[in-house]
Amino acid sequence: MTTTIIAGTPNPAGGMYYGPTGTALPTDSTTALDVALLSLGVVSNDGMAASKSRDTTNVTDWLGNIVLVLQTAYTETYVVTLIEALKSDVAKLVAGDGNVTATAATGGTGNKLAVVNDGQQLPHKAFVFDLLHAATGATKRIAIPDGQVTSVGDVTYSNSAAVGYQVTITAFKDSSGNFSYEYTDDGSGSSSS
Repeated sequence: MTTTIIAGTPNPAGGMYYGPTGTALPTDSTTALDVALLSLGVVSNDGMAASKSRDTTNVTDWLGNIVLVLQTAYTETYVVTLIEALKSDVAKLVAGDGNVTATAATGGTGNKLAVVNDGQQLPHKAFVFDLLHAATGATKRIAIPDGQVTSVGDVTYSNSAAVGYQVTITAFKDSSGNFSYEYTDDGSGSSSS
């Protein structure tokens, strides 16, 4: 069996995590994550879309021939829809930590959330996406040391779909000058391959 192919399925233990910037991030795809990284729960079946975009400008000579291509910008974004809409960590990600009050269930009520939408810029966080291809045991992790939710899509309330928050996370350079880190293990050393 070819072990260099992996599906983009989340690790059943959790596919997406976040925590404060400065949290120790993984340096491989299999080591246990730092406890400061919190699971954001179930992601919609659309999965996660990663975009690495390079803006360029062509420099031409007098005849109009391209003689040089200059990179003018690099942008790295990740788009995912979180569908555990009643999870406090999801609410904190989309509204800001200080804008969510969670109250634990009591004898007469369930877990409660009170969310204030103040429109302020959301804070920078660390993010990890954790993938596992169960058939081969292959794993992949994407670690973003400094990311920020820069967009929250429209939320649809319908009887035919789960309420979800589509978030766009924009990655920023870390102290080493990198936007993200990717780690894989093809699973060839595991008993499931």
